[in-house]
Amino acid sequence: MMLILLALIFITGIIAGSYPALMLSTFRPVKVLKGRFETGKSGSLFRRLLVIFQFTISTLLIIGTLVTIEQTRYLKTKDLGFSREQLIYIPIEGNLATNLAPYKQALLQHPGVLHASATSHSPTGVYWNGAGWQWEGRDQNVNPMVTNFYVDEDFTATFDVKVLEGEFFSPKNISAGHYAIINQRFAEIINHDPIIGTKISKGPYRFTVLGVVNDFHFSPATREIGPMIIAGHGAPADLRFLFLKLGTAQLREAIEHIKTTTTQMNPAFPFEYHFLDNDYAKMYLAMDQMGSLYRVFAFIAIFISALGLTGLSSFMAERRTREIGIRRVLGARVSGLLFMMIRSFMKWVLIANVLACPLAYLYLKHWLADFPYRIALTAMPFVIATGLAMLLALISVLFQSSRAALASPAKSLNYE
Repeated sequence: MMLILLALIFITGIIAGSYPALMLSTFRPVKVLKGRFETGKSGSLFRRLLVIFQFTISTLLIIGTLVTIEQTRYLKTKDLGFSREQLIYIPIEGNLATNLAPYKQALLQHPGVLHASATSHSPTGVYWNGAGWQWEGRDQNVNPMVTNFYVDEDFTATFDVKVLEGEFFSPKNISAGHYAIINQRFAEIINHDPIIGTKISKGPYRFTVLGVVNDFHFSPATREIGPMIIAGHGAPADLRFLFLKLGTAQLREAIEHIKTTTTQMNPAFPFEYHFLDNDYAKMYLAMDQMGSLYRVFAFIAIFISALGLTGLSSFMAERRTREIGIRRVLGARVSGLLFMMIRSFMKWVLIANVLACPLAYLYLKHWLADFPYRIALTAMPFVIATGLAMLLALISVLFQSSRAALASPAKSLNYE
């Protein structure tokens, strides 16, 4: 990596130094000493192409930044199908595994602890899945990967998951091991009417569908919700996490109560808890980093473009000093001169935006297609990016143009 960076510095230095050296070497000494030399039409065309290229890149990055930020915000705030606010979880280990029921009851004694439910997995870390599930009338071409995990009877109350058909587990049937809850997606794949009572099996596992719950995300929202089986725990060893729904009013007191109770009942293990919201934030860390990179690159591109346009406008103002002086003597207004000079630059920036918008649209449409849940690609990011690029270009040119337009005509005509 260091060798590549050194090579880039070396190559960039050669290219940056070669262009002015080659241009200066083409000037005729006689004309230079007399103060009369021109770069010709090719130089003017090259400068215009540079402006177009720089602002095309800037506008592309601004649009990409806006869309990336909006897509990330959409995924982070998307309805997951369950409530994750004020939800913490504690690993079930040591004495807690053998005394889970009294442990839950002790925690629920505090008014700040609203609900408690034990599960085999966190919703952000469900990794039990596989194909090969059978049911009556299954199409041989249909063999979905089905995710499955264990829960207790308080799962729906704690996670605010909705039972759409049938019923959820109760203390009477949860330990029987014969029943299962499926999500809407799996019910659509099985396609039985009625779905309640359908037999599903895989190897030694044989279940009767007891109920259907709404689809909820058990993986990042960057993936489509798949079929799921929720089984009742057959033994305490099936449950590895205890989730607690806390109230907002007594949050600090509730956590202190949880810590004291856990330490008393499980002194051999250190107390630890995690907010589920933090786990979801980590899921989108890569997208956050991508958005940050876009913002950095967009700022650099805009800065370089504005710097180049400022230098170019200064150069052009110097080239048109006598013209501006003559126009002032003949009665031209300052506002008219400013408009004349700004227009010559802004049209190239406008061309850059016209080129950038369709390129950005094609790229972002392809990028968003990888997300099963995505924002609509509206005109707003394109309008904002175009307006911002035009405003920055205007500010860059306005300072140098105003200096030239406000200069004394006598000074301008005495330029040589």
